[in-house]
Amino acid sequence: MNKRKKDVATVAPLGLRIHLIGFGVVGRGLAKALLRPSTDSGNQPFCVVAVTDRSGTVFNDAGLDLEKLVRAKEKQTSFAKLGTHKSWNGEQALQNIASDIVVEVTPTNIVDGEPGITHIAEALRLGRHVVTANKGPFALQFQRIAALAERSGVALKYGGSVCGAVPIVELVRDALVGNEVLSIRGVMNGSCNYILSRMEQTGEEFDVVLADASKLGITETDPSQDIDGWDAASKLVILANAVMHQPLTIRDVKVQGIRSVTAAMVRDARKRGKALRLIATIKPGLAEVALVELDQHSPLAVTGTLNVAVVETDLAKDISIIGRGAGQMETASAILGDLHAVRREINARSASTGPARKGMALSGLEVGEVAKKKVHTIDEDATLGDAVRVMRKKGISQLPVVREGVCVGTVSERLIMDLLVRRGVKKLEALAIADVMGPPLPEIGARTPLVAVAKVLEQKSAVLVTRGLDIVGIVTRADLLRLVSVD
Repeated sequence: MNKRKKDVATVAPLGLRIHLIGFGVVGRGLAKALLRPSTDSGNQPFCVVAVTDRSGTVFNDAGLDLEKLVRAKEKQTSFAKLGTHKSWNGEQALQNIASDIVVEVTPTNIVDGEPGITHIAEALRLGRHVVTANKGPFALQFQRIAALAERSGVALKYGGSVCGAVPIVELVRDALVGNEVLSIRGVMNGSCNYILSRMEQTGEEFDVVLADASKLGITETDPSQDIDGWDAASKLVILANAVMHQPLTIRDVKVQGIRSVTAAMVRDARKRGKALRLIATIKPGLAEVALVELDQHSPLAVTGTLNVAVVETDLAKDISIIGRGAGQMETASAILGDLHAVRREINARSASTGPARKGMALSGLEVGEVAKKKVHTIDEDATLGDAVRVMRKKGISQLPVVREGVCVGTVSERLIMDLLVRRGVKKLEALAIADVMGPPLPEIGARTPLVAVAKVLEQKSAVLVTRGLDIVGIVTRADLLRLVSVD
């Protein structure tokens, strides 16, 4: 058996250990924010022990020099001399470096959510708290990620993914607790708002203003997600799930962009005392991003890169919140707020949440390399009779029960025999799986070292092997014993 040596960062002596994945504009903004003098000396400090970007991972268990890291990144020089440097990507680094909080700020991808989904899911499964400003994973898989965080018993914060420094999620969850949110309506993309309000002020055509916005750094190099409405739609989905309890994905949102807007349309609206804005709206039965003609004095008719949201509630009625929805330091502000919120939760639980895998990432195989056995699952809404048929057809003795892709229980031959023999159950079709299933199997990331899995299998009969949010295999205690005997 081939052995591969791996390095493991040891535990930092002081502070909550942060692993920062993504060191672009937002990641560097957070580093700069953390360099500011702290005013909360009574709390545990934050200590960045690892940074992962496209070039690999640099780590130091005593804490990295953030000022030197920022300088190296902006000058496009190597991180190699600033700590221990490895070619690990985010998933590999998570498995090899101990941390308390993972901050995931890789670029948003609304096609498949990667690599953010994998980073976030892996961190949650490893027992790490997660703070992120990445919209893609939540626009596509909010419910599954939230369920995984709940099962893992860790904090999941994403305030920076919605309107940057505008704390709309916190406003509704904290300040408006007890109110029923009836609707949320607002300007949720600063780039589009800059373009439309600039067209009002100058009378210039869309393409001219877009080019100027790009030069000023207001839009991305590829502005499609902004001007076609998908960025605003992603934020709308997060709000729908987080504060209105509507299980939507971005596929449920009707989306319109601003590419078709002309200077003539803007002038005509202005003559009539109106303003064109790209408005995102969520309420029961409606989720849309659309070009809307507003009264010029409407609270939604903000200018420049400002974001605004009007939250309609049953008790407090309409509450408006305005602020900068994008920008390096604005987003860093939101992430920093979430980090403090995680720290408060940790303190409230009166326990450190350092990962249980300290020292486990030793030499040897990763579990994904030996998870050859395909996993078959069954939905919790099925009957026990359905489960027996699947087990017979597939020739398996253990069947994971899933809800929205997350393992919530187990059906085994032993459980079925117990029901049939000891309890005298005659009609398996009459029993719902959810009423009789055993505890769920533990979920292990594909890059978890096999020696770590062995320790889990000392207590459990099997583990599910996952990549991102997907279950990709199963390894049983018997499989491990066969490997040991061969070795």
